[in-house]
Amino acid sequence: MVDLISITKEEPFHEFTHNEDSVKPFWCLLTDGGPDENPRFLANISKYLLLFKKLDLDYLTVRTHAPGQSTYNPVERNIASLSGKLASIELDAFAHGKHLGSINGKVTIVDEDLGHRNFRHAGERLCELWGRDKINGHPVITTYVEEHNRSDFLDIEEELWDWIDRHAQICKYSLDIRKCKDQNYCSQPRAPEIYNILSANNGFLPPITKGCDGHFLNLVHTLEYFGKKLPGYDEYCPSISQDQYPSFVCQKCFRYYSTKMFLKLHIKMTHSNEKAPKSGVTNEKTESLPRDYGCNVENTKDNEISNHEIRNVQVFQEEKPVKKGKSRPHQQNLTAKPWEQDHLTFKI
Repeated sequence: MVDLISITKEEPFHEFTHNEDSVKPFWCLLTDGGPDENPRFLANISKYLLLFKKLDLDYLTVRTHAPGQSTYNPVERNIASLSGKLASIELDAFAHGKHLGSINGKVTIVDEDLGHRNFRHAGERLCELWGRDKINGHPVITTYVEEHNRSDFLDIEEELWDWIDRHAQICKYSLDIRKCKDQNYCSQPRAPEIYNILSANNGFLPPITKGCDGHFLNLVHTLEYFGKKLPGYDEYCPSISQDQYPSFVCQKCFRYYSTKMFLKLHIKMTHSNEKAPKSGVTNEKTESLPRDYGCNVENTKDNEISNHEIRNVQVFQEEKPVKKGKSRPHQQNLTAKPWEQDHLTFKI
């Protein structure tokens, strides 16, 4: 996050980060799905929230490629040339002297200051090599950073799960954060036109939808043409079967969560004082109504949860197999799938 903030301060990047003199209100980040960037981890979500609030964004969407598809990531493909430049090049690890020694028969660092200077020499040499050539006509700007300056986020308060639940939609391969209508939480949107378009889906981009030809549809076209008849989030995710899908959906407000731990947090914070709904088949019309999850949640002392508890949540715990007869059948109108009509299918 510190690197992204520093990019907004660099003049050569203003073409991508700014509109006139202000930071663009709508950001889309592509990540490789690694543990330090994966938008499914709660620790990473908290960091993306800091970026969202620091830049006063109207909308932030973080997208990652599914397993085996990271080779199609344009960022990964572009930076591959940086590795090629290091072929047959040797970096002197002891330019200022040897900082390694033997203590009790083990090789270890005996002079940390000398080690930092040697590392800085190698880092500056890499910056010099990588900054010589352009990538796809764009300059490569490299800077050796001795230590990240985190003072940019000192004025930003980290949020609890309640804030995350109000403003974020978490899926298997994406994270979407948007401003809500409550001015006690968020400032006025800087791009009201985009805000109004997304209001058709509670302020979020629509779920990934597959057409009848197997192609995934353009999100804007999906939102424009299908409106309230959209499928559920991650409904087309191959790792979630139709039998498993209801176990990730809140049975009180019908909101989807990518993990059962997130679903438990949502129920604890939002519905702990509510009575359980009557058993029976859910009204299909009720499911299709837009729901504003960000403005109607009441906080009580009994529902509070600490930052420490949230950070120690194990998100990727192994899911138990769904027993037959225990889960509800997936409520879905099999005859109403407008995104599978040939004349409304968009290829991207």
